[in-house]
Amino acid sequence: MMGFQRLAGELSHTWRRNFRLGLLQEESSERQFNGGSLPANQDLALRSGGQIKTSCLFTEFGPLLQMVFSGRIDGTARISILCRMIESSYLTNQFLIAMPALADPNFSQTVTYIGEHNAQGALGLVINRPLALTLGELLEHLQMTANQPGIAALPIYHGGPVQPEQGFVLHCPLGHWGATLPVTDQIGVTTSRDILQAVADGEGPKQLLVALGYAGWGPGQLERELAENAWLSVPADPDILFQVPSKQRWQAAAALLGVDLRLLSPDAGHA
Repeated sequence: MMGFQRLAGELSHTWRRNFRLGLLQEESSERQFNGGSLPANQDLALRSGGQIKTSCLFTEFGPLLQMVFSGRIDGTARISILCRMIESSYLTNQFLIAMPALADPNFSQTVTYIGEHNAQGALGLVINRPLALTLGELLEHLQMTANQPGIAALPIYHGGPVQPEQGFVLHCPLGHWGATLPVTDQIGVTTSRDILQAVADGEGPKQLLVALGYAGWGPGQLERELAENAWLSVPADPDILFQVPSKQRWQAAAALLGVDLRLLSPDAGHA
């Protein structure tokens, strides 16, 4: 495990250059979906966060669209409106919830926090698969010592199958660190070593989740998987992200949509 020393160099450079595009374009081991063919179901598709957003674009922006295409709005405003429509269909700062029929062992019964999603792809961290490794052990490996027992006992998570030797700290509040991707005005993903040193010294962010590896999708890949009913999506809840026990996060995230995953057939992919 190479940890954050490598992150501070190679990974920090790569993420800061490419994460804003939503895809580590140089990454050859991009995550592929192996869930198999899932039966389509229109009702379930409309309950998927991404699909709801897409299907509601004309409801939300209908009056503006009429003005755009009637010529009553100038070119600059027209572009701004269309960009808002496109961005509203993306899943940044949302939970991606694996459907029961998703058979890919990397993502079966997982919840993934999407840190970036746009036309170039998506990046996220799985938040409910703790490893047999604690933060105290990771800090010790990096020649740091946690001053607080509660911090040392925190689990390290398997964030996804891509670059599993690399570390990511998902945290709130945002703070000021060497290499951070701001996801919202409160939540960020940091890859620099300084945040771990602050955590070890008892001066880190109040809420954090440390993961090794990440999940990545190429252009249009996540949208296709959503259309195949492989996933549900819902705006992220910080309590589930940082407070709810990891074993309960899959069910708790789906409950935000009013969905009980225990009632969904893993064979059919819908209730």
